[in-house]
Amino acid sequence: MILFTTILLLVLSLGAPTICDAQEIRQPIGEAPQKEFVYRLPYAKRISATAMQQSAIAAHHYHEDNLVGFTCWQFSWQNGNGDVYAVRKGVVSQIGEYVEVIHADGTASRYAGVAYESLRVKKGDMVWPDTIIGEAAKDENGNFCMELELYYLTPRPEGHRTRASYLRHYIDPLFSTTRGTIQLQEGKTYKAKANKKLIVKEK
Repeated sequence: MILFTTILLLVLSLGAPTICDAQEIRQPIGEAPQKEFVYRLPYAKRISATAMQQSAIAAHHYHEDNLVGFTCWQFSWQNGNGDVYAVRKGVVSQIGEYVEVIHADGTASRYAGVAYESLRVKKGDMVWPDTIIGEAAKDENGNFCMELELYYLTPRPEGHRTRASYLRHYIDPLFSTTRGTIQLQEGKTYKAKANKKLIVKEK
């Protein structure tokens, strides 16, 4: 574990867009997350998006019995472009039904609802809070819509009945908005704030 974390911190400190073989990228288990970290909202600064919480079933976690404090934010907006931005510096670890990015403290962000044909990143890419991952798909009403999850892993406790060897703990994080640094509220509309300090603070 110590060796993996050292390697991950090393590659996250590099500036090259592609940092390693994607097969080697795995989220560590048991790292302590930076719970007071301030994240970027995952859409363009000029966009006003409505935030709604999703259930585990709505977010397609059908048979997972290792989710702790499940939190998934769905963002939808009508006007402007559908660009989806990385919320924090990290390394792209998975591409498919969703995009997963692993961060330096062992947390990960998962972006669902990004149109596959619009993806601008690949496994192994370094992303920053100003990196466009792709474009949000549109819902039945023609609105751009995507989902964001943030989580970290811990070893499965002895005697805990779950099929997985780890527990996935969800974070309800602080976001940088035009209203200040806040935790989101259900049904509220927010504009992203992404200044240079936020973008480069993990360089």
